[in-house]
Amino acid sequence: MKQNWSINVTTRNPARLKDMLKVLAKFEGKIFDAKIQVTFIDSAISSGLYKPSKEIGDKALRGRTWVGIFNTLGFAIAYETYGHVVITPAGKNLIQSTEEQESEIFLRQLLKWQLPNPSPTARGFSEYNLIPFIATLKLLKKTGGLSKEEFNLFIPTLTKIENIDQQVQLIAQFRKGLKECSNLKKRAEYIQSFSKEFIRRIYNEELKAELEAISGDSKTLITNLFLNKKRNNLRDYGDTIMRYFRYTQLISLQERKIILSPARKEEINKILQTFEGSALEFKGKTKEECLMNFYDYFGALDKPLLPYEEKVSLVKIALGLQQSLSGLIDELKDIKKEMSYKIEEFPEKELMKFDIPLLKSLIYRLRGQKKELIQIINSEDIKRPEELAKIISVLEDIDSKDTSIADKPLWLEWYTFLALKSLDDEELIKPNFPLDENNEPTSVARPNKPDIEAYYKGYALIPEVSMSARRDQYVQEGIPVIRHVVQIKNNEGKRKVLGIFIAPSIHHDTRNIFFMAAKEAIVEGGQITIIPLTIKQFIEILKIALEVKRKRQIKSLEIINLFDLLDKLRESYKNASEWLSEFDKIISNWAGSLK
Repeated sequence: MKQNWSINVTTRNPARLKDMLKVLAKFEGKIFDAKIQVTFIDSAISSGLYKPSKEIGDKALRGRTWVGIFNTLGFAIAYETYGHVVITPAGKNLIQSTEEQESEIFLRQLLKWQLPNPSPTARGFSEYNLIPFIATLKLLKKTGGLSKEEFNLFIPTLTKIENIDQQVQLIAQFRKGLKECSNLKKRAEYIQSFSKEFIRRIYNEELKAELEAISGDSKTLITNLFLNKKRNNLRDYGDTIMRYFRYTQLISLQERKIILSPARKEEINKILQTFEGSALEFKGKTKEECLMNFYDYFGALDKPLLPYEEKVSLVKIALGLQQSLSGLIDELKDIKKEMSYKIEEFPEKELMKFDIPLLKSLIYRLRGQKKELIQIINSEDIKRPEELAKIISVLEDIDSKDTSIADKPLWLEWYTFLALKSLDDEELIKPNFPLDENNEPTSVARPNKPDIEAYYKGYALIPEVSMSARRDQYVQEGIPVIRHVVQIKNNEGKRKVLGIFIAPSIHHDTRNIFFMAAKEAIVEGGQITIIPLTIKQFIEILKIALEVKRKRQIKSLEIINLFDLLDKLRESYKNASEWLSEFDKIISNWAGSLK
């Protein structure tokens, strides 16, 4: 029996699935043999949807691995040993969906994903009994939310729904010990010690098998390597699970905590009242028949029925949204007295006359209005120097070795966007990552688009960010970032287009290709400017802007002037290393020029 579960870790960004599923759909009706597996992965690479970090040795294997996520979530049936490629009704619905509809589609699939199940992707789970998403909702509700470390340890290792309370007790034990730690060093030591002992218990039989042929002092070394590997694996599994489950919008992130979304309380309560969390049983005369019976259910468009999609619950949700909107309008009036904003508002008696589709449509619109109002209010709040100070503080946490932050890549995108918004004289700053009704990001940016697009008078600034610092930074970000900047440059005839790339450190291959991109056309579209900055350098620029902001409003052109200075500096050097070595001095000189 496997001691942990996870969603396929091939991609941790659920927003990528729709476009990759469109690629697979081209092969619907064909046998998913090695040739089609290779052609699928080649098509994904050529379309820019998949960027391998190194040369692929076995493309057929990579194709099977990638398609595994569609099999796991019921969007497709594509197994080499089970007939033709089929895009399920749920998969076709995802392909045709809008961004707003995707969260509900993922929710339906995750409410059906269970262990065990008859699919080949679920081998080794015969002794399990849980719907992982329901188990996660229950555990979050019973504990009031989980830290990243708790989520990684206790979510993937929950194997049976009936063991929820046992897992809650373990979390309470972990928290009690953590509370007794008097400083950060002792907290880190305690987390390390608890994690190792927890993992040793979970994987005891597997560890014993590893040590059978080992003798002497080597046993300690092998044990530590084994425990560290399992802990790292659980981090990867927990991170992937958290990202997919968050995409339903029923789970939210605080900076250091994963919680149930307060905005979806009615939906969550109804789901937990309806779904006990045990796996269903699927039968058939043969394995193939059993598998198809499972996918008839798993891939269905309208299953399961969402328990809150009945009139009383939908009316309650609509009334709650109307109340939230009313409060937001009052808040807006306090900030911008001259601004008026109309919302759709209906009394309960009138709402009870609406049919289900009409109520759902109204709720979609109300959530859109809520997001829009929060954006307006936030755009006013963020002008204040103290808000920029908070943004800087979070960016410093992201750049630190603090591993408790729930999702550093997502926060880096989000807080870079907020930092640019704080400058307050843009024509448009557009994030390309999806936002929920509370105007908070649900995943990182979609493929084939810049993370953020910022437009100013005469300029377009294209920020791209990454938490990667190794060579895969170059593979994943080098050419793609250049393509994004070229794409905007081609669309913006009159504006000067600048790219900035922000990461903890800049890999030498990344800086070299950005250096070359200004001298020659790396991709079709001509030479372009991309300024590579470490997070520390970006923070320093923001700190300088904050000091100016405390005296007067800093202008975006003043920031753009700095990037122009860094770009012109490149002309004085023959290589990227020399160019980047002067950045700190130029930033310091620029600070002295501001009054």
